[in-house]
Amino acid sequence: MTAHSPLTQPLAKLTSLTYDELEIGQSASITRPLTLTDVNLFATMSGNVDPLHFPEGVDNAIFSQPVGHGMWAGSLFSGLLGTQLPGPGTVYHKQSLKFKAPIPLGAMVTATITVEKKKITGNGQKLVTLDCCLCDQKDKVLVKGTAVVVPPSQHRDQEGHVLPELQFIAHDQLDMLTAKCASLAPLPTAIVFPCDSTSLQGACDGARLGLIDPVLVGPEERIRALAEEHGLDISPFRLVDAMHEKDAAAKGVALAKKGEVGAVMKGSLHTDELMGAVVKRDIGLRTKNRISHVFVMSVPTYPKPLLITDAVVNITPSADDKAHIINNAVGLANVLGVETPKVAILSAVEQVNLKIASTVDAAILCKMADRDQIKGRDSRRSAGL
Repeated sequence: MTAHSPLTQPLAKLTSLTYDELEIGQSASITRPLTLTDVNLFATMSGNVDPLHFPEGVDNAIFSQPVGHGMWAGSLFSGLLGTQLPGPGTVYHKQSLKFKAPIPLGAMVTATITVEKKKITGNGQKLVTLDCCLCDQKDKVLVKGTAVVVPPSQHRDQEGHVLPELQFIAHDQLDMLTAKCASLAPLPTAIVFPCDSTSLQGACDGARLGLIDPVLVGPEERIRALAEEHGLDISPFRLVDAMHEKDAAAKGVALAKKGEVGAVMKGSLHTDELMGAVVKRDIGLRTKNRISHVFVMSVPTYPKPLLITDAVVNITPSADDKAHIINNAVGLANVLGVETPKVAILSAVEQVNLKIASTVDAAILCKMADRDQIKGRDSRRSAGL
């Protein structure tokens, strides 16, 4: 989602008011809601992730609903001082605030600053004191205080700074997928040749999350040395010794074929070495269905799982092969909770071009979808989506 704040909208004109131009009683204000985006962004910038500010932390907090950070209110006063009164060039001298009531999430608040006093100190410094007040939509005072500032030394009119568009991403597809597995028992998984830190760490992380029960397949001494080097505890895991990459691939696939594991996970060997063992007719994992690969993408600006297929296994698939690949991906999407996935067939151009085979295949696939030869999908009708 894209989060826009009234304080981050470009201002057409900013005016700096000098000490002499300021008058007692002058005021400026801004009205805006406290949104969850405000809370998340303020927490991101300040590092204050106290659970009482978030919906999931309400059960452990002293308030019955999430509340805003106190200094979020202070930032509203700061924004007014720097953009409206006295305006650009204003320098904080000191700020004093009393927080009289929490700011509940969703509250529509009005921040107001009012010139209260002007003073020239003994050393000639010009100071202006402003009353600061934050009220909710029922005029209940939430924050009260004062700000003492040094006003701009010169009157100036200028254009406001245009800020870039702000996006706050409030979801992670990988977290959503992990949550879907929370009620399932860990899946025994052969980790084939976990001989680099990434693949061995991945096995440990998967076990820690309760997703897999790793079976490490590879050179035993090498794996144990790697675990010790990186401080990884692999003592709970079964370890199947293998001489090299191809031996590890064969043994990992054999474990799956015998039903001792339910999945095979690639370690630090090449894909073709693992797939060579998987597709062998006599000892591999081939079935009547075509084997295909799917990337499950977590795209920050896309709110749903995004699957990309096939980017690894099938090099030059025919139209019939592509139909099988789509069906495989649709089946995976169904498992992930997408009942009727949308299928986009990618090609170089949007129109069918007889000189570009992929566009012809796309047309065939769309027609197959029309005739229900591809099930459980909402298939887009053009090739270049």
